[in-house]
Amino acid sequence: MSTFTECVLLLLVLVFLHVAANEDGKYQQVHRYLWLLSGAAGFFLLVLRCGLAWPALWELLLYGVIQYALFARFYGKADCHCFCVTAIVFAAYGGGMVAFLTHMLLTICILAFVQLCKRNVNRKGNLHRPVAMIPYIFTAFLPILGFLALRGLL
Repeated sequence: MSTFTECVLLLLVLVFLHVAANEDGKYQQVHRYLWLLSGAAGFFLLVLRCGLAWPALWELLLYGVIQYALFARFYGKADCHCFCVTAIVFAAYGGGMVAFLTHMLLTICILAFVQLCKRNVNRKGNLHRPVAMIPYIFTAFLPILGFLALRGLL
């Protein structure tokens, strides 16, 4: 991190995502303003770090279209919002489609592992009881963000 402003913007994204994860975990609902605030902070972080020449712009747009057109049916719009906010932050740190998809894969792997341990998976691989996904998205976000941030420092 090179500037105080970058640190503040990243901290805001992390705080808003953490609040969203807590709300989803407790109530299975997330206030919409959290997506607006975290998305805005992520967008400003992207502009601050990359200027107006975003290397992953088309990948970011394609990922958003895929999230809302395809995956919203599988796990809901709030989860899509969360994946898109994290993708914006990944793009700010030089991540592209590989980082976005790796994040999704890691999220699903963590979710599957935890739910298998809790015996909440039936024989078809579906969950017996639905669970909040945003805590898993947030958990998978942190190591990938750390990797991208460290890669940029080397």
